[in-house]
Amino acid sequence: VKEKRWVVFKGEHDPTSIPVEWICWLNGQRKRAPTPEHRLSKVVDVSCHNQHF
Repeated sequence: VKEKRWVVFKGEHDPTSIPVEWICWLNGQRKRAPTPEHRLSKVVDVSCHNQHF
């Protein structure tokens, strides 16, 4: 059974505001959600990034 993942927007619903790291997690391309440290380091998984842009 595939784990269900979703987004709860704070305010206006704008899917373009979701960072690539989180899109990858939501789509099941990442096993773990990005940590605050990961976000601060600005490290992006290039293979995941290329699939969305």
